[in-house]
Amino acid sequence: MVCRIGPVVVTSAWFPASYAAFQTDESAVQDTCAERLVLTQRDQPFPMETAQLLATHSLMKVWACEDGSWIYEDVNGRAALRISADYRCAAYWVDDPAQRETVLPPLMQALLECRLIHMGYVVFHCACVAKDGKAVAFSGPSGTGKSTRALQWVEQMGAEWVSGDRPFIDPALRMVYGAPWDGKEQLFRSVSYPLTAILEVRRSDKTALREMTFQQKRSFLANQMMIPMWSPQLGASALAAMNRMIGQIPMYRLYCDQTREAAQEVYEILYHQQGAIQPPREEKRMRAKQGFTVVDIAGDYMVMPTGSNMATFGGTVALNKVSAFLFNAMQTDISQEDLLERMLNQYDIDRETAARDLAEILETFRELGLIED
Repeated sequence: MVCRIGPVVVTSAWFPASYAAFQTDESAVQDTCAERLVLTQRDQPFPMETAQLLATHSLMKVWACEDGSWIYEDVNGRAALRISADYRCAAYWVDDPAQRETVLPPLMQALLECRLIHMGYVVFHCACVAKDGKAVAFSGPSGTGKSTRALQWVEQMGAEWVSGDRPFIDPALRMVYGAPWDGKEQLFRSVSYPLTAILEVRRSDKTALREMTFQQKRSFLANQMMIPMWSPQLGASALAAMNRMIGQIPMYRLYCDQTREAAQEVYEILYHQQGAIQPPREEKRMRAKQGFTVVDIAGDYMVMPTGSNMATFGGTVALNKVSAFLFNAMQTDISQEDLLERMLNQYDIDRETAARDLAEILETFRELGLIED
C-alpha cells in the first residue's frame, strides 16, 4: 500500500483506515523518490535496555537510542515505532493486532509530522479553508472560535475544507496541505492550495484585521506549531521554518464576532479591500515582579513575597480569582492585549467589561509594586 500525504510518500504493509483517501498506485512511486518513507512490521518488541526516555506525552513516550534512531512508544506499552535518525525508515510493533487501529495511528501521526518537519514543513494548529483558489487559516488557542469562523466560510460562502485541525505548510512555496490525522471531526481533504493569510482569531464586536509585528508573529507561531523539543535537530528545523513563515506568509490579527455579517466583512477585507487592513501596533509588555507567588488557601488567593522580598514587602495581598489568574499569566512577558484575550477565553464576560476590569487590576498591581514594565 502506498499513502501519499502532500509531499510525503509512505510505503507500508498496513496503514490506518482513515488515511485511505491518500492512497495511490505504488507503480507511480519511483524507488529514488527523495520523499519516500518506508514502514515495515516487526513481530517482537524493540529492546529498550540502552534507550533513554526523553519525553512523555498524553499518548506516547519518546526514547532516544544509542545509534541516533528513535522509539515512539504507546504510553501504555501496547505498541511502538522504531524510526531512523533521518525519519526515512520505520518499523512498527503492536502487542495485540486487534488493537492496531487504536494504538498505532497516534504514533504514526507523530512519525509523519516529524518527517515533515525534518523536510522543512510546518505542522500548524488551525482550521483551514479554501475559497476562490486560495486558502485561509484561522488559528488561536482552544476556545477562541477558529473552527466556528472557518465553518461559517464553508456554510455561508461556499468555501471548502482543507483541514479542521492540523494541516502542514510549505513556507517557501506558501502552500498548505490537508492531512489525515485531523482531530475528532476528521475535517480534511487530500488537497493543497496557496495560503493567502493566517488569521489569529480574537473576539470583538467590531470587525477588523491588523498586521502583526515580528515579535507578535514569533510568539503566536511558537504556540500554534509543532516543535519537537526532544530533538535538537528537529527543534532547529522547526524554528528555521518558523522564520521562513514570518518572512513569506501574511499574518493578521482578526477581530470579529461570530455573526454571518462579520464573516462576510472578513472575506471582503482579505480578498478585495486589503487597504483596510490596519498597520501593526507595538505593544508594551509587562510581567509580574520576581519574588512573589500566588497561594490558594481553601479558595482564597494571596500574593505572598518570597526570598529577600519577605523582609521588605511587609505583608501579603489578597486577590480575587480573576486577579490571581492574571498574576499567574504574568509570570512571563505579556502584553495588556494578550492578558485581555486570556480573560475572554477563561471567563464568560464581554470585551468592554473585561478591558475595564483588567485596567483597574493592573493599576492596583502597579501601585503595590507587583509589576515590572
